[in-house]
Amino acid sequence: MFALKLLNQYLFKMSKKIVVIGPESTGKTILCQKLALHYKVEWIPEYARKYIENLKT
Repeated sequence: MFALKLLNQYLFKMSKKIVVIGPESTGKTILCQKLALHYKVEWIPEYARKYIENLKT
């Protein structure tokens, strides 16, 4: 149990987050997909556009 706790703490310290911002239609989504594929990590698609569209309705 102690070893698992240490492992979780180590992995938490190793995790990194990258935020890509910029104007529409500049290739941010494709860039993120390709980076995630290259580094074999999970990526999270855009959320803001859907969120803002839902506010308007």
